[in-house]
Amino acid sequence: MAAHLSALVAIVGIPFGHVIGPLVVYLIQRDKSPFAAAHARDSLNFQITLSLAAVLLFILVFAGWAALLVQLPEGAQSPLPFWIFGGWMVVACVALAAAIGAIALIVAGAVAASKDQPYRYPFAISFVH
Repeated sequence: MAAHLSALVAIVGIPFGHVIGPLVVYLIQRDKSPFAAAHARDSLNFQITLSLAAVLLFILVFAGWAALLVQLPEGAQSPLPFWIFGGWMVVACVALAAAIGAIALIVAGAVAASKDQPYRYPFAISFVH
């Protein structure tokens, strides 16, 4: 359960805490408890997957913003067109929904671990086996 819940330290702003927490639990428990190690490994894989997705999203958003700035005429003082503002709002809403979904999946994993049940995150790349 600690492996899943330790991933929530990213909410308080600890850099890479969402990966370090499950990694520490995995390293401590991998030889002691196969059950705890499996949960920690799954949590770690999910957090690494989320991190990669966030980095890719950031790169895409930054590239889109840079492309927009290149297309704007020099010295333009007009406000951004509505479709640009709407696009940013869509991106923000999707990012918020993804964050809420990730928290829900983390809590579901912690609940499953507390009931001694296996849990698999629905979309996680297996980096750690």
